[in-house]
Amino acid sequence: MEIFGMDIDLFDLLNYCGYKLEDNELVPNGNYDPIPYKGILKNKLTLADIEKKIVDKKFTILEDGKTTICNLYLQNGFTVRGESACVDPSNFDKNIGEKIAYENAVDKVWQLEGYLLQENLYRAGLIS
Repeated sequence: MEIFGMDIDLFDLLNYCGYKLEDNELVPNGNYDPIPYKGILKNKLTLADIEKKIVDKKFTILEDGKTTICNLYLQNGFTVRGESACVDPSNFDKNIGEKIAYENAVDKVWQLEGYLLQENLYRAGLIS
């Protein structure tokens, strides 16, 4: 079953919540934790978590010869854009421009995912 975008086994969820299935009935298992979902929902994001959301990226160099745009395409169909620019087109370096534009776009995804995680923890009653 999927909860907050994560695959979770129903029996693991029951166990975390202090129950087990016995003769088709839910009975306490002695492992009751007053904080439901503790251990299932994580409370931080890593770069690996963010990069898993990205399914494609495309770079565009604008006609001014000094601006690079990075479009990230996420699993859910959402797109995020990062930018980089130098002052003088003679200083433009395609690799540096793409690296900075990508990092800026990833930072935006990180903010969005951070909000989503905070909302999920709030809805699960793990934070107030």
